[in-house]
Amino acid sequence: MVAGESQVFFIEPEDGAQFKEFPFNVKIGSEGLDESSGHYVVVWGVDDPYPAEGQPVPTDEQHIHLEPGQSEVQLDPAGGQQPLHIIFVDENKMVTDRSLSDSIAVTIWKAVIDDIPAGTVRSEDYSEKASTPEPDN
Repeated sequence: MVAGESQVFFIEPEDGAQFKEFPFNVKIGSEGLDESSGHYVVVWGVDDPYPAEGQPVPTDEQHIHLEPGQSEVQLDPAGGQQPLHIIFVDENKMVTDRSLSDSIAVTIWKAVIDDIPAGTVRSEDYSEKASTPEPDN
């Protein structure tokens, strides 16, 4: 970091982390930042975390606004590889400095159980395939 410059960064998770237990913690760190001038937003599942020029950062399932002074949150996002972003915004939810951001990618391992009737067992749910016993003669 250059003297006099501010930055924000992920303390955890690390870039490339893989998760099989949920929710998981996101911890944010900063250096040289006056955190009283705004708050963090954790953005997941979108490649570009920034709103259109002159627009505030939305508040929705993928844009999680932390309270002023808060630097930790638990997430339970959808499965697959997900981009995670941190951006720092002012009290009006506006991005004032795009350099006050960080991005990583994480992999979320979740079972996908769509349109499978109750009681159905899929062979890929097991590491070893079940065998059918030979009939007794």
